[in-house]
Amino acid sequence: MALKSTAYGLINKIILALFSFFVFLTLYFALVSPNLTLGDNVARQVIGEKTTWLSITFILLVVGTIIGIVIDKRIRYCFNFIFYIKGKITAPILFMLVVGLQLLFVFATHPAIGFDPGAIHSALTNTTDDELVSYFSLSTNNLPLLLIQHHIAVYFSNHSWLLFDIVTLILVDISVILNTITISIIDRTKVIWTLYLQSIFLLVFPMIIVPYSDTWVLPLVSSYLLCYVIAQRRQRMSSILIMGLGGILVALTYFIKPSAIVPVVAIILIELLGMLRALYLKQFKILIYSISAVALMLLTMFVTVTYGQQQINKQDYIQIRKGDNMPPIHFISMGLSGDGGYNPKDNIEMAKRPAYEDKVTYSENILKQRLAKLGIFGYLKFLLHKHNKNTSDGTFAWLIEGHFIQSKLDKQDKSRFFKNLVYPKGKYVADFRYIAQWIWIFILGLMAFGFNYHHKLAQVLRLSIIGAFVYLLIFEGGRSRYLIQFLPVIFILATLSSSYTVNLFKRTFAWMRI
Repeated sequence: MALKSTAYGLINKIILALFSFFVFLTLYFALVSPNLTLGDNVARQVIGEKTTWLSITFILLVVGTIIGIVIDKRIRYCFNFIFYIKGKITAPILFMLVVGLQLLFVFATHPAIGFDPGAIHSALTNTTDDELVSYFSLSTNNLPLLLIQHHIAVYFSNHSWLLFDIVTLILVDISVILNTITISIIDRTKVIWTLYLQSIFLLVFPMIIVPYSDTWVLPLVSSYLLCYVIAQRRQRMSSILIMGLGGILVALTYFIKPSAIVPVVAIILIELLGMLRALYLKQFKILIYSISAVALMLLTMFVTVTYGQQQINKQDYIQIRKGDNMPPIHFISMGLSGDGGYNPKDNIEMAKRPAYEDKVTYSENILKQRLAKLGIFGYLKFLLHKHNKNTSDGTFAWLIEGHFIQSKLDKQDKSRFFKNLVYPKGKYVADFRYIAQWIWIFILGLMAFGFNYHHKLAQVLRLSIIGAFVYLLIFEGGRSRYLIQFLPVIFILATLSSSYTVNLFKRTFAWMRI
């Protein structure tokens, strides 16, 4: 039976429609972002005072390259020869050059960071401070990351920011390599393009100096996605075992950043849809394989989570007040305040209520009050505003968090160029956010206009991004930093969709004979 005439085909169309709605909306918000302001900045929550020669150079370089490729055959041939014909050499070299720049950046900066990473870092040397005990009692989700960083600090006999920034850099780059391996399994012809795309992105990704769960979870997300792709590639017993390994990786992901398992929900839903189709078409071999693979993944995930939680409960590194953790309803309630992000008043109210039940009751009441105050149309308007805040910022909320960078900029510092790019009041901060915004728009465009890419994995990735957007609309969000955990999904989908996006534009502008 043709897909178009089945419920299977209809559901896939709905997934594509929802994905297109969210991503085109995100693309629109990114295009009208104040990050693209040239000259002086006057908008609230925009980093940097004014752009400089760096932004002008970026514009001239990009526009000049495009014009040169379009109108001059020699430039077009040269570009094609270097980046396509010799791409297997050029792409790895470019990636290694970027890694070199990352190392220079980390050694030149490695500042003290505030907010949650600062609390974790402080607890590496002080576990008796009342504020830290209260923090980890309330935010128990960060306890596994603290224990991991503690073991690293003990192993190296070092707890400096530089050490953990280097670890963060390694983890981010491992994720890039794993994403590239995933692409190579699906479509080898796109390996060089994913290296180009991720390398360019890394040039404007200073989060490698923020050792926190957003970045530390990336290789785990990339790993379980890789396991799923391998299992789908060859449906054998060994592939089922790989899904079992994937379940362990999902559990580890859960401990580092629980929300990063959203793509797993997408995988399960797409697999269930496939099972129903296999049952309807009496493809029992496919059905048995899918059931076995998903069941083993869930089993290993459950066993690993159970064992891991037991070990965390036994930890004696820092005192934790049992039952003092914040309930999920608190983050839903907080997600309805302000821009939908962190609300210190809500956290203070949680700290005032030692009983878990009291925290739940308070959060439920506040949630009802906020919903009633907004009303139906007000709530829809709020969701649009929040989605903008959640997704449009190509800097991923750099310097937006309170006390983001605690180190000060020394004008006499020899490494001040890097610091001027990312430090508060840095001379080139506005240039960083301008360039980063255009790169984010480019990535969004690759996904948005690649709607002609039809593949089971594409639907998994699209549903993952839908899930990520919906999750951030419901829970605490308000800034695009929370999208970092989903970057492997975004990179893989953007790469796989790229040829379809390019072909679409070629057909659209065929009259120009590009």
